[in-house]
Amino acid sequence: MGLWVLTDCGSLGQRMPSAVIDWLGARGVPVRAVSIENESGLASTPARAAPGAARARELGSTDTVLVRAQDPATLVTWRSLQKQRVRAVNSWSDIVRVRNRFTLALALSRSGVPSLPSRLARRPEDLVDLGSDWWPVELHPLSGRSPREFDVIERFEQLEDVEWSRITLAQPHVRPEDMAVTLYVAGDRVWAVDDGARGDGTPGAVLHTPSPELRQVTTRCRRELGLTLFGIGLTRRAGRLVVASVCDFPNYERVPDAPGVIGRLLLGLDGRASSNARYSPEAAARACVLRPRH
Repeated sequence: MGLWVLTDCGSLGQRMPSAVIDWLGARGVPVRAVSIENESGLASTPARAAPGAARARELGSTDTVLVRAQDPATLVTWRSLQKQRVRAVNSWSDIVRVRNRFTLALALSRSGVPSLPSRLARRPEDLVDLGSDWWPVELHPLSGRSPREFDVIERFEQLEDVEWSRITLAQPHVRPEDMAVTLYVAGDRVWAVDDGARGDGTPGAVLHTPSPELRQVTTRCRRELGLTLFGIGLTRRAGRLVVASVCDFPNYERVPDAPGVIGRLLLGLDGRASSNARYSPEAAARACVLRPRH
């Protein structure tokens, strides 16, 4: 049995997955961190991850894999590795589903949670009847572009300048400052962070216990999306909270105990009890350090 983290250079510079790797390493639990995108190694953090798909092919059916990466090559490799029937924290299909705005919109609709309205369009005329509460509008091509790339259109007249060669998903544009609440989920554990867009003048960015209504949102999303580690961004629309975004394995910002909760969850999936993980300097020195080959 083994714990693996499949990642990329960009993610290693963020809180996650490094905070989880460090939590496990401090308890003497070896973690193999592998970067697929850079076969020559990671210049920025050379001791943090080993290069390449060659190391990832050492995975076996008794291993548990945690994925946090934006690099397309990593997700392609993850799709291939799942054929080895490893234990997946977030499966390839579930990750891809939430990163595509069209499949995410369909899944949220099936789940019954309140979410942003969506409209499919092939030409400007398909959006001529949108109300003022839609604008600015986001346009997400269903194919041919990264899910993180989209156009923001301020006025209907600007739709004439859009390339309409593909079917496009239109949704109201939500800015980061428009987010009201972020829900962070790790297995059965849920945290709520008030992001400050409350409209009542009270301070935001406060970690608090989620209400029963918010827990219902996470339960329905978990059931429909299949994710173990994820975040849900909610904004206010027509006086109520609606789901605006879902992120597989977020950074869990402002959630101090998230690394420990995720670490214990991984140990449970790997068949180990967290109480059996004992700290030793030797084991900690070996943990998380598959060094790049020179």
